[in-house]
Amino acid sequence: MKKDDSPAKYRFTLYIAGENASGQHAHQNLQGICDEFIPDKYSIDVVDLKSSPATVLKEQVLAVPMVVRKAPPPEVRIIGDLSNRELAIRALGIEENIARQTPKRV
Repeated sequence: MKKDDSPAKYRFTLYIAGENASGQHAHQNLQGICDEFIPDKYSIDVVDLKSSPATVLKEQVLAVPMVVRKAPPPEVRIIGDLSNRELAIRALGIEENIARQTPKRV
């Protein structure tokens, strides 16, 4: 988990159901995307719903693995292991950060 106090911080919560391949893939894929495109500007909280079943209703978890971008607003929810990186980057709103980092040629 990475932490940063900058205002452009990304906060993610990954909901999983025990130790299984899809949850592990989702965590690895999310970590890889964040390390590559928003290093030191994110945090990932992993919530195992087997250990915390009340969270399913409280957080309205529809399926697992599920990633929720808590910040910056608006909240975004994605179900799946994020194996399609391009789609995951767009859905998580990280492409806006990439566009700001990419130098433009004039």
